[in-house]
Amino acid sequence: MKFLIRWTFRLLILFVVLAVAAVLLLDTAAKSLMEGRIRSQTGMDVKIGKVEIGLASPTLRMDGFKLYNSSAFGGTSLMEIPELYVEYDREAVAQKKLKLKLLRVHVSEITVVRDAKGRTNLDALQSQGGRAQQVGMEFVGIETLNLTLGKLRYIDLKDPKQTKEVSFGLKEEVVHNVKSAGDLSGVMLKVALKQGAGLLGGGWLNALLPSLGMSPTNQPGNQPPPRK
Repeated sequence: MKFLIRWTFRLLILFVVLAVAAVLLLDTAAKSLMEGRIRSQTGMDVKIGKVEIGLASPTLRMDGFKLYNSSAFGGTSLMEIPELYVEYDREAVAQKKLKLKLLRVHVSEITVVRDAKGRTNLDALQSQGGRAQQVGMEFVGIETLNLTLGKLRYIDLKDPKQTKEVSFGLKEEVVHNVKSAGDLSGVMLKVALKQGAGLLGGGWLNALLPSLGMSPTNQPGNQPPPRK
């Protein structure tokens, strides 16, 4: 759970960095530039419905964002963001630093896919991590984060019986002074309390845990009994 939230956070920050880097371009040009840079940074196809850049104010709005898995993982969408709105600090951007006054984002769907060899799309995305850091702007923090999370889909091409869908059930959760994914611990706890059984139940998580750097024995239900 923490891993998924952490990677969601990293992807969002990467997309915002690339978007803000294009603020001086016209909307159509910015849209094409953003799509091209995200493809080069992640190695995945991407489509953006609409981009609106505030010329008189440091704001940016992006609608209809979809990041797609490669053909090895079925070509399904990895992440869908119907709406993303940003108010950024213009002076910080001039110093190549990303400081957000407001980030309002709706992540409707995250899809984790495990291929026939047991490798997940998160493994593939993590292998792109080195390139993803080379965006030329330092992330400083978010003053106010308004976060909506929809659902997690797990598709197992190796064992289709483990395919599962779980709802995060998070709507317009507000978090202040976010500087890293660790500052979202309250959000993680709320999701875990709401959907604990759905997130932990079933063998699908056992199949996913190795790609998260965890052993199935780390699950709460699989802990050895306490010594007497």
